[in-house]
Amino acid sequence: MVTQRLTVVSEANLAVAPSLVGAAQVSLNAGPETALANPLVLVIGLSIGFTLGLLGGGGSIIALPSLIYLFHEPTNSAIAESLVIVCIGSLAGFLSKAKSYINFAVLIPFVICTMGSSFLTAKAAGTVPEPIRLGLFLAFAFVSALNMWSSAAEKKSVVDDSLSTHLDPSSDQTESQPTFPPAMAAQATGIGVLTSLIGAGGGFVIVPALTLLGRMPIKEAVTSALLVICLNSATAFCGNLAADVPIHWALVVPFSAATAAGALIGSRQADKVDANTTKRLFSGMAFLLCGYVFATKAAPALASYFLAANQGPETASLVMISLVM
Repeated sequence: MVTQRLTVVSEANLAVAPSLVGAAQVSLNAGPETALANPLVLVIGLSIGFTLGLLGGGGSIIALPSLIYLFHEPTNSAIAESLVIVCIGSLAGFLSKAKSYINFAVLIPFVICTMGSSFLTAKAAGTVPEPIRLGLFLAFAFVSALNMWSSAAEKKSVVDDSLSTHLDPSSDQTESQPTFPPAMAAQATGIGVLTSLIGAGGGFVIVPALTLLGRMPIKEAVTSALLVICLNSATAFCGNLAADVPIHWALVVPFSAATAAGALIGSRQADKVDANTTKRLFSGMAFLLCGYVFATKAAPALASYFLAANQGPETASLVMISLVM
């Protein structure tokens, strides 16, 4: 009986394998015209870029679920592809804001910490099961959205007073000078690890780190965060390439172009749009998105993964096949 059941399982695996390979080939071989003709690429790309240019973060919270759900990319590939998209968008946003003063005494060590940990983590990130990476991403996205909603509730006068103190050249308050304390180095290292592991640039963590720990003015922190996100995402992506993660370039190229255009628009509208209203809208959308992804994909995948981990290899094989299907 055991031999017969194993034979049935093997035959089922062989029957499923060609359909999976065929589906993957259809996804990866889709021509550029397919992605260009899809209005979702333009709409979502512009939204990601606009958020990056306006707030200095949040692109990955939209990019990764979109790649997984709307374009049916595998989780590991979607993480690597979101790194490219966010990298291009943040670069465009940074270049449009490059007139702002940047304190390289704080930014350079911050970037070194993030890029170093990001590259080292990228080599090992591929060994982390996809359900675990997706679960970590949702936890990060939820906390980021919660922090954004809380920051939007702060009084605007408090932010303006802090900003004017930082930008006033006659101010002799030495405590407001930008610094790079050890706590900031630890946070930068953690941001690099998260970027490679879950594909998040960490803009909503970088900006508070630069303003609260590094004592940067808010506008300077947003501009600096875009540069950090760009370099950090590029480093993590190189690590994913070294790990031979497949990339759907026919989708990534037009997606990145739309994101870059959105970042330019968002950067130019930063002084005209109410940032607090944008934060509330974005965080509300992020809450809904996290809840939907968790209920429909992450929770079943995590449950099946841990169930398979506690059972024999035969059960694990069947569970993983059902997840892919």
